[in-house]
Amino acid sequence: MPQAKTLPLILVEEDALDAAALDARRSRWATANGFTGKLGKLLPLPDEAGNLGGYLFGLGTQAGRPVLATGLAAAMLDPGKYRLEGAIADPTYAALGFRLGSYRFARYKSGRAAPELVLPNRATSSTRPPTTSGPTRSSARSVPSRSATK
Repeated sequence: MPQAKTLPLILVEEDALDAAALDARRSRWATANGFTGKLGKLLPLPDEAGNLGGYLFGLGTQAGRPVLATGLAAAMLDPGKYRLEGAIADPTYAALGFRLGSYRFARYKSGRAAPELVLPNRATSSTRPPTTSGPTRSSARSVPSRSATK
C-alpha cells in the first residue's frame, strides 16, 4: 500500500509573502490569486504536474494573531497528512492549534476524516498526562464524612 504524501502547510504572516521563501512559480501563483497572508486565508498550491502540492495559510499580523491560529487551517483542510512550514513562532502552540482545529465530533454522525499533523521540529508532545506537584488521589488524606463525625 503506498504511503500517503505529506503536504506542506506554509504559514505566512500578512504582507510577508517574500519571507515564505517560495519558488518563483508558487510566488506568482500566490500573487495572481491575491494571497497576502491575511488571517484565516487558505490557498492551495499546485505542484509541478498541476496536482495539489500543499497550501499557504495566512497568519495575519502578529499583533492581532490568536496563539492557536493554525486551528483555523486544520478546520478547513481535507483529510490527509500535513507538515507545518514557514512562520512558526512557537512549534508547540502551532501543533496544538492544528490538532484542536482538526477535531471532528462524530459520535452520532460520521463525517469526513480529520487531517493529520506531522509534528514540527522543536514541538513537544506527550502521551502521558502531566504530573502535578500537589497531592495525588492515593496520597491525599481521607476526610471523614459528615455522618461519621456525629
